[in-house]
Amino acid sequence: MNSRSVFYSHTKRIDFKTRIDWNEHQMLLKAAFPLDILCNEANYDIQFGNVSRPTHKNTTWDQARFEVCAHKWADVSEAGYGAAVLNDCKYGYDVQDSVIRLTLLKSGIFPNPDADQGEHTFTYSLLPHKGDFRTGRVIQEAYDLNCPLISTEIKGDGVLSCSFLEIENENILADTVKCSEDGDGLIVRFYESYGMRTNTHVSLPMTEGAQISECNCMEEETNKVPSENGRIALTFKPYEIKTIKIQL
Repeated sequence: MNSRSVFYSHTKRIDFKTRIDWNEHQMLLKAAFPLDILCNEANYDIQFGNVSRPTHKNTTWDQARFEVCAHKWADVSEAGYGAAVLNDCKYGYDVQDSVIRLTLLKSGIFPNPDADQGEHTFTYSLLPHKGDFRTGRVIQEAYDLNCPLISTEIKGDGVLSCSFLEIENENILADTVKCSEDGDGLIVRFYESYGMRTNTHVSLPMTEGAQISECNCMEEETNKVPSENGRIALTFKPYEIKTIKIQL
């Protein structure tokens, strides 16, 4: 096992870049972070939102929840301070009191007798922060870990710098940009991530003059979205998902 701790000047996030050559069976490997944080619930990332789960085992229901499935992060917070554990490919968490544990390898033998055998490369992170996961920008840090910015050098006479879209509010995230299933445009899927009602504006400077429509998740158009100089207005309910279609 080889693990490298990485500190950054621009963020409080600490990355643990790990490589393991695993040859064990029926052995559970976890990373544990004992934190001095008073909380009764932990927050976990799910697709297009987050959920809360108790950090105690007062009832048989609580005791049965030995692990919680989460996507990119789990967070515990008290008034004014908190910490999150992020990951780029490991999705099993358990939190007891203020100890966060992340399952790295399970190596079970059923139904696959060779599960988790061989070399693994992954990264998990500790992110201390002020306030709760919203104030601490845990969601944005988790996206930075999972979807890092990729730069490409293009040789030429000039420098091209542009943004496909800009969102006015940090709690509105563009999770998906793809070609439409009918091949007739681009699909951009947004969601509200903080659990709050939000009026926002989205700038799409590269699509000025395009026809923009709101769709359901099946990409069936429901209504036209007015655009002014490539800028549209959207209204979100808590955790609402919105899909827009851009026909250039």
